[in-house]
Amino acid sequence: ASAVAGAVAFSEAQRRELLRERAERAEAAEAGDPDALAYMIEVWRADALKGDLQAQLSLGEAYLTGRGVPKDPDEALRWFTLSAAQGHRDSQHKVLDMWAHKAKRGDDGGKWAFHMGHVFETGLYVERADLSKAMAWYNKAVKNHAYAGARERALSCERALAAAGDAEGQLNFGTSYWKGDGVAQDKGVAVEWWTKAAEQGSGDGQFFLACAMQTGEGMPGAKRDPAGALVWLQKAADEQGHAGAQKKLCDHWRARARRGDSAAQCLLGSAYAAGRGVAPSMDKALTWWTEAAEAGQSTDAMLLLADVLYHAKGVARNKERAVAWWARAGREHGHLEALFLAGRAYAVGGGCEGGELGAGVGTDSAAAVDLWRAAAVGGHREAQFSLGNAFFYGSGTAKDVAEAKRWWSLSSANGAGNADAEHMLAIAARHDDRNRKKLVAKKVSGVSGGGGGSGKNGRVVVPDSKLVVQQQLPPSPSSPSSIEDPVMGAVSGELDIFRR
Repeated sequence: ASAVAGAVAFSEAQRRELLRERAERAEAAEAGDPDALAYMIEVWRADALKGDLQAQLSLGEAYLTGRGVPKDPDEALRWFTLSAAQGHRDSQHKVLDMWAHKAKRGDDGGKWAFHMGHVFETGLYVERADLSKAMAWYNKAVKNHAYAGARERALSCERALAAAGDAEGQLNFGTSYWKGDGVAQDKGVAVEWWTKAAEQGSGDGQFFLACAMQTGEGMPGAKRDPAGALVWLQKAADEQGHAGAQKKLCDHWRARARRGDSAAQCLLGSAYAAGRGVAPSMDKALTWWTEAAEAGQSTDAMLLLADVLYHAKGVARNKERAVAWWARAGREHGHLEALFLAGRAYAVGGGCEGGELGAGVGTDSAAAVDLWRAAAVGGHREAQFSLGNAFFYGSGTAKDVAEAKRWWSLSSANGAGNADAEHMLAIAARHDDRNRKKLVAKKVSGVSGGGGGSGKNGRVVVPDSKLVVQQQLPPSPSSPSSIEDPVMGAVSGELDIFRR
């Protein structure tokens, strides 16, 4: 018994010594000791062959990087796959990374893209299945390499996703029916699925549906629907930024613009300004906007011209023309903001920023008041405030504080209110209060001087917020309560008149 116990103790001691040596060799290998690394390679290989998952991962990493062994990605993948198949998460991540890399390069005719599709379809090596990703990988295997079986798997994913209400699945399933790819061709069914995708915000779905409406293919009775097509093209272009839809819209606007359609001319100009669907060109934008504006039908074109000319957005600054377009948009089309902006430009001489007073537009306060009045009557809050200022300071019109307060009050009560107008009303109220106090003091002083009742023993006190007159007179030794005070009576009368 003692002999057995000694053998066990000796084996345990050997095991601890072996582990200590391995730890030291592993640390030295990490530090770059080639002998230690060679030792660890043999240790990992022996353990890997016995099924040790961590050893399989370590040996695979050595082959992947070429540390201690010749670099061999395929051998690395073999060891990673052995470990991954037994549930080792780090090895599974390595396998997925290598498969994805091979799939993107197109190695082995789409084999790896197919493997990635299988991973996401089944949930292998990932936290959960993802049919959208599976479908994308399968379609990659089909598109680039026509890998056997990939199209069937992709179609299966499309069908499941479409039935579950996934927009991308509906789009792809509809496209399969349109082309007859894997299913019997049926453009009517394709349009039905594209409609579902379009309604969920799919840019491609909206574009494909619009194209079908334009030609009538797949539509009930093969009937064309140009108006409906424009609606979907606009949605795809504006909401999804779909390049194909933007180009088709530009083609449509160009055809109408050449026939003199002002709205189309304005839209085409904006497309050139933004480079949406066409190559950007401010010269062409100005040409189309000007044609639309000069026809007198497009307020938007007038406003766009004024904006780019006033602020020099991609064109030479021309504030005189800008103000002319604002004024025209306001007077001919009742655009209140345009009236206000034109008035503001005249008020400051063409420059509201950057110290450009007098740049292109001469100061004309009367013209500013005229424009502001038109906008203010229409309910423009800022114009009401500016008109109030003009009356208060007598700029471009006769000074009229009452009229100023009337316009400020309208601005303050307009919509969300106007803090600036409320501030000016407060200033005017303090101004009125000071004038009222001066008037009262003047009247009291005049009465006191004429009656001779205040003298050096009497004083008149007018507090800031109260109209109170205090009179101090020498008390009568006989009957103080019966003394008649002519001065107090006279001042009280004046105060009553002022209050009335």
